[in-house]
Amino acid sequence: MDQRRVNIFYYLLRQSKPVAIDALSQKYEVSTRTIRYDLDKIDELLSDHGLPLLERLRGDGIQVSPDISAHPEWMARLNTNISDSYLCLQKERILLIQLKLLL
Repeated sequence: MDQRRVNIFYYLLRQSKPVAIDALSQKYEVSTRTIRYDLDKIDELLSDHGLPLLERLRGDGIQVSPDISAHPEWMARLNTNISDSYLCLQKERILLIQLKLLL
């Protein structure tokens, strides 16, 4: 999962009420279609690990299922899985290559 998706997930997790897709689009400066695609990928990761999917509330927005935050063992497993599946952004890959060349 790339950094934007990780940020979106944790942002949703910290919110006490649903967040509109338009608000996420403005916050992360990408199109609403990109946000929808990112949310689908987050749902894939959650599903792959047997966790509840994001809740899409018509007219209200998106929120993380309260079941996830209510179970610390799920959060620990999810944190591990997110860090294991993290993909570097292009800028990060370039910096890593430059660092390796300098070393």
